[in-house]
Amino acid sequence: MNLEWSLSKLLDKIKEWEGVAEETKCRLKNLEKKSLYIKEEMNKKLKDLGFEEGGLRIKLEIGDVPGLGDIALKVKEYTTKVTVNLFVKAETTVDEWYSSSLIVVM
Repeated sequence: MNLEWSLSKLLDKIKEWEGVAEETKCRLKNLEKKSLYIKEEMNKKLKDLGFEEGGLRIKLEIGDVPGLGDIALKVKEYTTKVTVNLFVKAETTVDEWYSSSLIVVM
């Protein structure tokens, strides 16, 4: 790992190291802050995001990278007991977010 890499490049490298298919949508979560990195941070250099000597605890998750201003919703389907995570804009209607692509977490 190189501190001059962008967060996007780190994500690609982790996917490669873990054998995750290139087309699989993945995101990174900062385990210390308990928050997901957003689209607007993906082009920032690792050194600007607090990756230093000693490291930073992150987690690779399957799903879309949320954008700034997206609202995270966790929806549980009671008939199948599947939890779904959605990222929607504040002005999105219920019909729009329900018909959008869903991220399934099992």
